[in-house]
Amino acid sequence: MAQSGRLVILSSSTAQPDSELELDGAVAMLCAPIRDANGSGSVIGVLQLLSGEDGLFEDDAELLASAICKQISRAVRDVEDRQYRKVLA
Repeated sequence: MAQSGRLVILSSSTAQPDSELELDGAVAMLCAPIRDANGSGSVIGVLQLLSGEDGLFEDDAELLASAICKQISRAVRDVEDRQYRKVLA
């Protein structure tokens, strides 16, 4: 997922037995890329959400995951900027 940079939803019914992705007992898993907020767009991490209660994710889960990833990316950028300013001080 991190290599492709695409959001992926995997359910226990669609998982391949030999897949590198494991659901760890969950019914479904959503993985979304966290992209660099400094403009390169490279993937710096992956958000993984597991669903175990009632099965699959709601229709808006992709939008919510993407919004969370953007916030994480901005927080990482802010921390990096503060560390850089601290080095210059």
